Amino acid sequence: MPPRRASGTGIDDETLAANLAGLLFQSCEAGAGLIGNTLVALGRDPARAAAARADDRLCLQAAADCARLDPPVHNTRRYLARPLILADTALPAAATVLLVLAAAAMADAGAAPWTFGAGRHACPGRTPALQAAGLAVAHLLRAGIDVAALARAFQYLPLPNARIPQFGAARSGYPGV
Repeated sequence: MPPRRASGTGIDDETLAANLAGLLFQSCEAGAGLIGNTLVALGRDPARAAAARADDRLCLQAAADCARLDPPVHNTRRYLARPLILADTALPAAATVLLVLAAAAMADAGAAPWTFGAGRHACPGRTPALQAAGLAVAHLLRAGIDVAALARAFQYLPLPNARIPQFGAARSGYPGV
C-alpha cells in the first residue's frame, strides 16, 4: 500500500515501515529461492534442462512448476484481527498463526498453489516474479551453466521459513543444511 494511502487506514508509520521492509526482504529471498530451486529441478532432469536451454517458455514453465512443487517460502505468519474458530479450536484476536505453505500444493493437485497467496492476501508480484525467475534461468542456461553439476553440489541456507539453495557452499564455508 503506498504511504499516501496508508494514512487513512490507521496503520502507524512504524508498522508501515516494518511491513515494507519485510516485503522487500521476502521478495529477495523468495526470488533467489525460486531461481535456485528451478535450477536444481532442471539439474535433476537432464532432458527437461536440454529442452529448456533452447526454449524460454520451458524455463518459464519450469519456474511455475517449481513455485508449486518446491516453493521457496515454506511458511509465513499471520496475525488475527479478530477471534476465529479454526478446526474446532478457538483462537483469540492478535493470535499468531503459522501457515505452512510448502506442502499445500500436494493436498489438492488441481488447486492453485499457495506460493503467492490467495484472495486479498494474493501477491501482486506473482506474474513478474515467475517471469523474472524463468527468464533468469533461461539466461543462465544460454550462458552455459551446468545445472546437473549445480544439482549435485549445493546446500540450503539455514533459514526458518525459506528453502534457498546455495551453490558452491563447500567453498564458502557457510554452514548450510
